[in-house]
Amino acid sequence: MHHILVVHPEPSIRIALKEGLSSKTLEVDVAADGAGGLRLNSKGHYDIIIVSLVLPDMGDYEVIHRIHSRWPETVAIAITEKTAKEESTNGLKHGVSLYLEKPLEMKSVKDAIARGLEQRALKHKAPQI
Repeated sequence: MHHILVVHPEPSIRIALKEGLSSKTLEVDVAADGAGGLRLNSKGHYDIIIVSLVLPDMGDYEVIHRIHSRWPETVAIAITEKTAKEESTNGLKHGVSLYLEKPLEMKSVKDAIARGLEQRALKHKAPQI
């Protein structure tokens, strides 16, 4: 079972992602803001976090940065209204692995999760130097 945290201020997006992603292999928790996401993260580890870059209570990459400081192996997927190219340089510094551009499509989200889980698996298999 993989654990996913979605942090997004729009209720319709949170509900759609929770309902559309929850399955026998994916457990999905949701939070409306950064503080809620950090609170959930403090209770347990997530394999993937999907975070809006526009939150009411925190700066663009703060949630991702704070989760990575505790769980560096967590894969971060950022939801942006800009293009991935516009965000990628800044996001790499903050630990973003993948971007999803609005408007979201469930297939794109599922594909990003699959790629994120592959990245995570490869990191765990890589020999430690």
